[in-house]
Amino acid sequence: MNWKRGAFRLWIVASACWIIFVGTDAYYSVAVPRALATQALAQWTAAVNACVATEKQKYAGKGFYESSCFDNPQPNVETGSYWRYLAEMIGGPISVMTIWFAGLWIIAGFNRSRPSDN
Repeated sequence: MNWKRGAFRLWIVASACWIIFVGTDAYYSVAVPRALATQALAQWTAAVNACVATEKQKYAGKGFYESSCFDNPQPNVETGSYWRYLAEMIGGPISVMTIWFAGLWIIAGFNRSRPSDN
């Protein structure tokens, strides 16, 4: 049984699962809220434009008019960034591999050295 080959294959499968998990989390944390926020902003803009058109007709020719169209604040369109998820996606498997190699290096230091052929 080859432990190193088996551990490497385990690392490959675990890394693929990790990348799929983080990618799914990024999609539902960034892409979906961004689409919903864009839709909400479009609805808000349409409502404000309709209100302004109504107010202009109501106060036509009177110059300055006071409008309550802007009482509702603009919806928040800011969403998360993909960079954080990219760092998690790549950093997780690389850190696990680094810890694995460091552990092998430490364990190899405890092995007896082979006698030299002097």
